[in-house]
Amino acid sequence: YVTNTGAKLHWSVTGAVSYEIDANDPTFDFSTPGTKYITITSADNLIGVTHFYCYSNQLTSLDVSGLSNLTNLNCQLNQLTTTTINTILDQLIAISNFNGSFLGASNQTGRGCGDPAKIAVLDTIWETVIVDACN
Repeated sequence: YVTNTGAKLHWSVTGAVSYEIDANDPTFDFSTPGTKYITITSADNLIGVTHFYCYSNQLTSLDVSGLSNLTNLNCQLNQLTTTTINTILDQLIAISNFNGSFLGASNQTGRGCGDPAKIAVLDTIWETVIVDACN
């Protein structure tokens, strides 16, 4: 689910299925096999998005760089790679939102993990950071 207090979100899904919808928390039927690409935009550049929960899916990539007011992100139990997890950590560190409350990015299929130094930096900014550290 997504918590958004700003302009209504526009969801564009392409690939094996195709959808266009304006809604803050839509439901999609992704039962059709094949790769799907989801793009989310809004008239106010996603400024109102504070919570983004996309756990327990089959996501292989995620870009949170535009979510400057994000305080809760749960992307656990997906297929995110080590590179993607480290990119997410970099994006959240760059945003430097000291209101950050929860990041969950552990238990990735394929064992995606985060750089321990990046996890430590984000842990000084956000309240709770749950990311499997690479050895």
